[in-house]
Amino acid sequence: MTDNSLISLTATRRHRLFANFVMAALLGSALALLPFARLPMPHMEAFVPMHATAVFATEALTAYLLWTQFVLRRDPYLAALSGAYAFTAANVTLQLLVFPGVFAPEGLFGAGAQSAVWLWVTWHVGTPLLLTLAVAARARHPGPVSVARGASLVALPLVLTLVSLAVVTQRAGALPALLAGDGFARTHPAGI
Repeated sequence: MTDNSLISLTATRRHRLFANFVMAALLGSALALLPFARLPMPHMEAFVPMHATAVFATEALTAYLLWTQFVLRRDPYLAALSGAYAFTAANVTLQLLVFPGVFAPEGLFGAGAQSAVWLWVTWHVGTPLLLTLAVAARARHPGPVSVARGASLVALPLVLTLVSLAVVTQRAGALPALLAGDGFARTHPAGI
């Protein structure tokens, strides 16, 4: 059986040029905005829910598409990638739920003042880590696996999300404070 799925196609020179162009445009935009990184923006109540919704939609859709590819190909790499994206979708959803002022003045689930920022940290540390592990899984386990095994590769990151929620809400006092006053200076010392 010939595999003609998008994920198995080899990138052409034209594909790589276009990808490099997009990367350069994004990098150029970021560098152009860097001098303005420390300028305060006007307060906008809807920013956090809009951002979280956009991140959830893109990450959940990516997780779903990778999962459907896994079901067709049974490649554990695809299931692990799906798990990483599902982790991000779940994490951003939980961050929105504990974010102060969105659904409750202090956030839901007994969240403290540092809970949302710590979920942000677990999201931004956990996702690259899970993606790296998925790439490692590709080299280590190249053969097909059962759907049940693939489901465990998706479920484990989701369990990690729930564990991180429990830690940042129930054990928040044991975590170092990342917020200084009204700002994120401790998590973004360079303004990035």
